[in-house]
Amino acid sequence: MDDGAPRDLLQPAVLALPFTAGYLIKQRFVELSLLELGKAVLKLAVLYALLVGVAPSVVFVVVAAVVSDLAFTLATTIRSRAFVPELTLRMALFDRSTALGLATFGFWTTVGRAAMIFYSTAGTVILNLVGSPVDVINYFLGITLFQQLQNILLVARQPMQPALIAMHALDDQERLADAVCRTGRYELWLALLPVGALALFAHDIVRIVFSSDYDGAGPVIILFMATFPFAQPTGIMYTLAIARGKVRDINLAVLACSTIGLLIAYIFHQTIGLDAVTMAACLVITIIVPQLVYFWPEHLRLSGVAPRTFLIDVVAYGLTPAAVSMGAMIYMKSFLHEPGIVGVGTVVAVGGALYCAVMAALARRTGDWQIVAAQLARIRRMSRGAASRRATVAQKQALSVRSGA
Repeated sequence: MDDGAPRDLLQPAVLALPFTAGYLIKQRFVELSLLELGKAVLKLAVLYALLVGVAPSVVFVVVAAVVSDLAFTLATTIRSRAFVPELTLRMALFDRSTALGLATFGFWTTVGRAAMIFYSTAGTVILNLVGSPVDVINYFLGITLFQQLQNILLVARQPMQPALIAMHALDDQERLADAVCRTGRYELWLALLPVGALALFAHDIVRIVFSSDYDGAGPVIILFMATFPFAQPTGIMYTLAIARGKVRDINLAVLACSTIGLLIAYIFHQTIGLDAVTMAACLVITIIVPQLVYFWPEHLRLSGVAPRTFLIDVVAYGLTPAAVSMGAMIYMKSFLHEPGIVGVGTVVAVGGALYCAVMAALARRTGDWQIVAAQLARIRRMSRGAASRRATVAQKQALSVRSGA
């Protein structure tokens, strides 16, 4: 297989992307997640079969990825068109001005995404050139953990996009502002639950899981974890910008931040030297400072949320469980000398329980608890209704069998 073959095989998947919008329109995210899980299982099965049954070759990693991607794309396209039959190609409906607007939107979105991907991976490349192998590993451990947490939050906020688009289309500013505040608060609660423990026990986790040879990964993890309290209050901002169709300015700001970060890395390299910690510091600086200076005000402008409401309902309420939990864990850790797995696990468990208790108390105060309770009641009613329908079908089948006999 030549280098172009995988790309050629993936082209149908790219072309089919517009026809999978039915999942967003009908908000069938559970089914989409199950299909993504099936894609991962199929990829592993194909890869295992090829490696064991044919030959151990790295080419089969690409083959397995292509097969699973194409199967996933075919399944999602068929199901999406079943949800929304209007998702079909009609050349008579082509409009040049609309296509130009979509192309411009896609261009700026691509610029922003490319800038983020390049900058988040540039650290490893730069350290490969100017740092030591240990620096590369230390930085890789920290950035990998940071990116995995970011990916979890990205998946968690995806269901909000259709709702925000609908609120914007209906000009329902009050509900949109309330949804933005709740999402920011939820993102902080979700993100800071593991972040506090990871920051506090970064050195101990590295020592226990890896070895003391990679102690430099501890400060890197701490630096990356420090960005979450500043970035997550506006985590929904990009989704909101997409809903409002205003992505150009934000993506230009992301590109500028990435460029400034590389400039700071160059200055560090020329002055104090560049290692895993200073490389992580470059990324952290270009996350925290732009958040406070540009992204927080721009988020308020896009959402229409008042600054005082944002600071209280999102920032203060979002940070309170982490502050209480961190205080308790720092106090308990002071009694531990070089804690092991049991010590770390005990402190984290107690801190996590306290975090959840404070979060539950705040959820009652903000009305979030009632929303969750209402959704759980709705799920129970749907489950009972489905069980009742299955029982009715079974009774009809039993009656038909008896009649035939």
